[in-house]
Amino acid sequence: MQQAQVSKHRWIVVLQVFSIVWFVTYLGIMLFYPSLGPTVTRLLDRAATAVLVWVGIVGFPASSVGMFVYLSQNTKRGHVLWTFFVNLALWIGLATILCTLVWGGHWIDVINLNTPAPVPDVPFG
Repeated sequence: MQQAQVSKHRWIVVLQVFSIVWFVTYLGIMLFYPSLGPTVTRLLDRAATAVLVWVGIVGFPASSVGMFVYLSQNTKRGHVLWTFFVNLALWIGLATILCTLVWGGHWIDVINLNTPAPVPDVPFG
C-alpha cells in the first residue's frame, strides 16, 4: 500500500515538472520563435498545413489545461496555484485562438520579441 502511494507521489512530481516545462515552452515559442507570425500566416493559406497549425494552436493550451486540472484535483497542497495555472493557460489559449481567427499570424509579430522592428525611411545626417 505504501509503495503505491510513493509511486503516485513520484508520478505527481514528474507531471508537475513536465507541465510547467510544457507551458513555458508554449509561451517561449510564441515570444521568441523568430518570424513566427509570417510562418503561421503562410501555413494558414493551405488547407493541409492549416489543420496542423490549428491542432497546435488548440492542442498546446488544451494539454496544459488538462495537466493543470489533473494537478489541481490530485495534489494535497498547491490547489490554488494549479487552479491559477488552469485559468492562465485557458485564457491564453482562448486569446490565441481568437486572435488567430481574426488576424491570422500577424498578431504574433506584436508580442514576438525576435521579430525585427521596421526601420523608418528617415535619412541619417
